[in-house]
Amino acid sequence: MTITYNTASIVTTDLQLHLDAANAKSYSGSGTSWTDFSANSVGTLTGTGNSYEAVTQPPSFLYQTGDRSQKLSISSSNPIYSAIGTGAFTYEVWANVNIITNYQYLVDLRTNDGTGQTAPLIFFSDTRRLRAWSSSTSYFDSSTIFSTGYTGWKQFAISRTSGGFNQTRIYIDGELNSTGTNNGNHAQNITTVSVGSSSFSTSVTANGYIGAVRFYRRALSASELQQNYNAQRGRYGV
Repeated sequence: MTITYNTASIVTTDLQLHLDAANAKSYSGSGTSWTDFSANSVGTLTGTGNSYEAVTQPPSFLYQTGDRSQKLSISSSNPIYSAIGTGAFTYEVWANVNIITNYQYLVDLRTNDGTGQTAPLIFFSDTRRLRAWSSSTSYFDSSTIFSTGYTGWKQFAISRTSGGFNQTRIYIDGELNSTGTNNGNHAQNITTVSVGSSSFSTSVTANGYIGAVRFYRRALSASELQQNYNAQRGRYGV
């Protein structure tokens, strides 16, 4: 039986990707289709080790480093594929990641051959920090260094404002954690949207659970990210 959780309190303005493993409109509880119910586009889960967990965890998908082919690929009909340019955006991911000294990707919008390095991506680095790219050659990290082992369920978010300064911020559980400058022009159209893996490499896969993913075509404010956190924290027991 699939339990549908209330998402009425989630911020929806400029929401272009909304995956929620606990909502029957997004995932039926079986099969390989994880639907973005903000745009009615369908993502396909690949990889033999990718399993849906509805009992031992809040409804979520388990990604394992033993299966490097695991990912969720979003269909090209989603409006997220249009170029971001110098505009604003926000990623938000609910995850419980088993931190190891290795790269672990949560969401990657780069091209499927590894070019388009300035496209947004969010992942854990080999230094056990949450990392955001700020240009094709530079990045900034969270101030938090995570211990090895599971992080527990957390809301991870990265947002960038538009305009001259292009401030990029990392939030953890609705709280500002780190700030960097992002002047990158994400001019290329996005060709690949991968959840739980790199968009072009099968050597960097998330190791843990991903329960919800949202992408906004604007920078959510701190209060909006706190609103989203408060709306779903009960589900994840935090």
